[in-house]
Amino acid sequence: MEKQPIPRDTVETIDTTSKVVSKAMFNGKRKGISLRNVSLAGEQISIAFGTEAKLGSGIVLNQGDVHNESADAGYTMSNAEITAIASVNTAKLAIHELMELN
Repeated sequence: MEKQPIPRDTVETIDTTSKVVSKAMFNGKRKGISLRNVSLAGEQISIAFGTEAKLGSGIVLNQGDVHNESADAGYTMSNAEITAIASVNTAKLAIHELMELN
């Protein structure tokens, strides 16, 4: 029987200092991830995989923007930590992550 991915659904407050929003996966692997900026207009969030996020670099999400990756869609999923930084201290990042644990 194939293992079913374990979902993680949360909304994180992102501020002007880079922070980890998903830890590195050492005992499993990511099967998919969806990151959406659910902040107010004009609030930007930048995302990085495996390194410290820098505003305006990497994956840049403006209000309503979404970044999706799925192993089922052919992406080679990174198991590195995911970090985020925002243009304001009150930005909101919705995270939907599917993980398969060993």
